[in-house]
Amino acid sequence: MRGFWEGYIVFKKHHTTFFNLIFHFLTSLLQIYFFICFCYTLNLMWFLLVFTIPYITDAIGHLCEGNFKKVLFISKQNKKTNSAGVNGFDNFLYRILAFFEKVIS
Repeated sequence: MRGFWEGYIVFKKHHTTFFNLIFHFLTSLLQIYFFICFCYTLNLMWFLLVFTIPYITDAIGHLCEGNFKKVLFISKQNKKTNSAGVNGFDNFLYRILAFFEKVIS
């Protein structure tokens, strides 16, 4: 398993365009929002959306960047749901970090 910063370097290789980073940042915001909705309503739909929204918004971002097939192949090789080969929480943090890094630079 990769360390946090090693995984972040790999993550940044496959997330280079601002548009892709916006979609990935949106993924994290929606996951937080859906989790809060689940906590208030205890409706299982919100809980399921927490886990399914990355497949939709991240895919749109990678399609726009033009590396969807490459990232999908790398994810399958890593036997993970992300190209960095890290756990979901680290990937969640990478999306936020990369977005702010792009905005600041």
